Amino acid sequence: MDLKALYKYREMSELNFNTLKDKEIYLSSASDFNDRSEFSFHIDEKLINSQIKEYLDSKSIIDSKKIIGHLKISYLTSAIYDVLNYAYKHYYQTDTSKKFFNNLSDYLFDVLDRISYSYSTDTYTKNVNRIADTIPFKISDKPHIDDAFQDYTLHKLFKYKGVRSYKFISDYISCLIQDEFYKMFYVYCLSETHKDPSMWGKYAQACNGFVIKYSISDLLEAGTVLSSETKVKNFFNEKHTVLAKVNYENKSGVDYTQYCYDYFLEIVDDLFNRDKNDIPLIKEKGIYSLYHKDPSWAHEKEYRLISNHSGLRKLKPSALYLGRALDTVDRHRLIKVALELNIEVYVMEENNYKSNYEIKFVNCRTKKYEV
Repeated sequence: MDLKALYKYREMSELNFNTLKDKEIYLSSASDFNDRSEFSFHIDEKLINSQIKEYLDSKSIIDSKKIIGHLKISYLTSAIYDVLNYAYKHYYQTDTSKKFFNNLSDYLFDVLDRISYSYSTDTYTKNVNRIADTIPFKISDKPHIDDAFQDYTLHKLFKYKGVRSYKFISDYISCLIQDEFYKMFYVYCLSETHKDPSMWGKYAQACNGFVIKYSISDLLEAGTVLSSETKVKNFFNEKHTVLAKVNYENKSGVDYTQYCYDYFLEIVDDLFNRDKNDIPLIKEKGIYSLYHKDPSWAHEKEYRLISNHSGLRKLKPSALYLGRALDTVDRHRLIKVALELNIEVYVMEENNYKSNYEIKFVNCRTKKYEV
């Protein structure tokens, strides 16, 4: 690899300041990323629904109803917990909302009891409509808050209203797969460049932040392996951290259609207490989607540290770059840390008078421009 260093853009915060000072990096769960579509996979909805329908049609009516009822319970239970978490996070503040929240759990689980076993489409839809009309959405004295909570709850609980019963299964299982997938990987994003204006704006607080330089040799000494030097099938055998260059290409994500159907069969086997086999496909395929992005992001020239275990890692910076808009106090704090770490520190200069916008850095010690 010809690349000698990678860079991390940072906002100026106490957390980021302390991890810099302590020579640490933190690999975030994929579930913490703002863009949930980034680590995407593709499921052929028409094919998977056809496979599930064929399977259910091959079973007795009693077994088919048992399978559908079990999956409805699972889906609605998870949806209810989502609603409770949403209510607690957004509205658990006033006495009115506290009283509402304390009664909400019992009410929603009563909803679960009343509609989980509505096997026929007509009965399910009828019960859903009846319950939707009676949910006590009054959670505050502000109508727009009540409306927002009502919209969220109806979407979560009654997403499949009016849909033939078996068709909700593939959507629900794809959500389960996505949640499992997000919790399986931990990622730390870096860039080849520290001079991209849009990244200084987006990730470094409009030049109020800073950029940390890490040498490739230090990354490798810290236990990271290059993606070309390890096989994916061995990624989960032990604690691994892989450094992978992001590929920018038009893709709809990894195809998980067959895995979705296998996952469905695994749930059925568990329901009927049959032996089941672990399906490692999500692990083997999933890692590839972590370093593929849409070409519109290509200017970021991104690399990613991808790991199968979470937590902080020790990694000493090799240089520090300060945004031009940093206030004096923060600038002095960062320079002091750089001196303590015995690394070079640079301050941003911008030349707005040339035809091409350009970012340059001046070394605080030598007063010379970075080469």
